[in-house]
Amino acid sequence: MPLLTGTLLLSLSTIAGAKISNPPWVNFQSAGWVSFQSAPTLSRLGLLPATLFAHEIVLDSKGRFQPSMWVRSNFGVSFTEGCMFETKNTVYLLLGPGLRKVASIGAAFSMKAV
Repeated sequence: MPLLTGTLLLSLSTIAGAKISNPPWVNFQSAGWVSFQSAPTLSRLGLLPATLFAHEIVLDSKGRFQPSMWVRSNFGVSFTEGCMFETKNTVYLLLGPGLRKVASIGAAFSMKAV
């Protein structure tokens, strides 16, 4: 696992600060992106048919999650910069590699990190 440098964290925090006016943000080391096969209602509501499992949290701007914890996001509203997954309440900043999976909404929201 690569070491995170203060410069990398500062760079992502600067990107977050410039692009995010209000929502808190979370830096994390790895993620599981879960897409939903059929979710037309989500698209009509302006939501991405996806959720994110943020593993190995490094830093939470509001202190809600401690380092090395995991969190499952709500539905996304955008994915930008190749590393920023945004929900209505939080922006998740990916610092490392991730995986993509396809699942039903029910299965995705019943998953737990192991």
